[in-house]
Amino acid sequence: MHTIRLRNPWTADWLETLSPAQPRQSVVLYERKFHAPTGLEHCSVELAVAWQDALPAALRIQLNERSLPLPAELAPLLIIPISGQLLPFNTLQLEIELPGTLSGQSAGDPACPPLSTLAEVTLRIAD
Repeated sequence: MHTIRLRNPWTADWLETLSPAQPRQSVVLYERKFHAPTGLEHCSVELAVAWQDALPAALRIQLNERSLPLPAELAPLLIIPISGQLLPFNTLQLEIELPGTLSGQSAGDPACPPLSTLAEVTLRIAD
């Protein structure tokens, strides 16, 4: 299996929450653009998200403006098959509702926490 780490550059923006129960800055939209690897015609491709510590309170992932299916319950390692969904140039978005400890710490901080403090995102390619 070949692994490609999707590290920086990720952009990050706070999203407004509509729920009065949530802190104002509890949802972050992370976005990264990348070129598709070459030679994927006969390969299986997965998106892997490995959470560093706490799991997000809620999560939505989009690849090229299409929502990816997520399991009912999140796990420390999330694997999503994306074979056949990559374009020559791609946009990946992770909308993450931060766990309570992080959203409380960052509520007064205008800077979003770097994605690398929350998770490692990779593409996993198998022949």
